[in-house]
Amino acid sequence: MENAGELISSLFALAFSIAAFVYYSNPKKSKCYDCQEVISIHKENRFSLTVNGEEHALCKKCYNKRYKQESLPAQNCFCCGKQFSTRMKILEWDVYPSPCYLCVTCNKKGESKLKTYFLLPEIFPDQFIESHTSFSNLQEYVDSSKIKISEFNDLETEEWNLFVVKTTDFDSWESMKTLALSELYRRHRKQVIEELCKSA
Repeated sequence: MENAGELISSLFALAFSIAAFVYYSNPKKSKCYDCQEVISIHKENRFSLTVNGEEHALCKKCYNKRYKQESLPAQNCFCCGKQFSTRMKILEWDVYPSPCYLCVTCNKKGESKLKTYFLLPEIFPDQFIESHTSFSNLQEYVDSSKIKISEFNDLETEEWNLFVVKTTDFDSWESMKTLALSELYRRHRKQVIEELCKSA
């Protein structure tokens, strides 16, 4: 009986040795595709990667690195094309129709070009007025109110608010202004990004 037990143990050891030999002699199975480090046959956290239809081994460290890289919101800066790494800061610009992601350098250049002051016709362009009122431009719309407006604060009155509610598809002057400013910032940021891309 003892001999039978020893024989079974020897057979298992031989089978494991053959499996280990086959494993380590095939670099696609035993070496990490990215870092070329040998992955022990005993490692539980082994991953695989398919390249050109062939399966290759990947160690946990490289798997995590690839996974983190793939999970970034973008792989390259929209303006200069610099590839992002998992250690880089990625900055999002909300522009129509979808967000753009910039590196720190392009973001800094872009922020220096952003305006902080806008005229009323820039905030309420003709297209905005046509979309939300029965008038074709801001001047026509303001004139039709018969409200004396000489500065921006004149628009912050209850009289103007009631006029907006009656003549637009908004429920208040505040909601009209919020949407107009949101669209303005997107347009302006898009223009700045287009300038950055041309100069990159």
